[in-house]
Amino acid sequence: LAPAFVSMAAVLCVSLAFVEAVGISVLFVELPFAAIAFGLMAWTPLRMRKTSVVLHENGLVVTTNGFRDVVAFGDVDEVWLELDPARTAFGTLVWVTALRLVLHDKTRHVVPMRLERGAELCSWVLRNCSTVLRADALRSLAAGETLTFGEVSIDRNGIRGPSWSSPWKDLSLVRASPESLQLYRGQRLFSWRKIRFDAVPHPTVFLELVKVCVPWMELDNPCLLYTSDAADERSS
Repeated sequence: LAPAFVSMAAVLCVSLAFVEAVGISVLFVELPFAAIAFGLMAWTPLRMRKTSVVLHENGLVVTTNGFRDVVAFGDVDEVWLELDPARTAFGTLVWVTALRLVLHDKTRHVVPMRLERGAELCSWVLRNCSTVLRADALRSLAAGETLTFGEVSIDRNGIRGPSWSSPWKDLSLVRASPESLQLYRGQRLFSWRKIRFDAVPHPTVFLELVKVCVPWMELDNPCLLYTSDAADERSS
């Protein structure tokens, strides 16, 4: 809740600085804004205070309002990221707000990342549910198989979406930004297609396979994913 209190205190300090020049009426204008700012910034911490995630070697337990959700890593079929991009003067920072785990029986579980040690939790889940697939995926790609990630599929020759396709050789540029993969054809100013990393399962594996298929990939602010405790995870 510290950021919420700091935000409200900043608004109040500015208001008090103008009281002498404008009058006490300024408080009646600024106080509602301070309250709104506090509410917006405090909502997530207050909502998450009854949520905890206990990490085990082979799985995790998510507890929310007394309800326990047990997930074994071996039962996970797909990992999806829930991302919250933030534009800054230094570029785009992408916050991982949650991981959506889809099991082999299609059951879905949401694992929140806005927790203490969220970066460690995110890294551990990706390592045990996505990274373990990397070697087999690379072998399948080398053998000429087609690999499917949601609505996008790739093989050694090209990439395809729901209503589009392109051979790798026809792409003039492939650029990985913090939140998406951009494909360019013919020119390098406007992207031809954009694939968001929260729109494909196992995005870290997906990005690794694309790197193998294209001769060179441009990294725009190279794909840093941040969790709530400001630690970063490389998505490659």
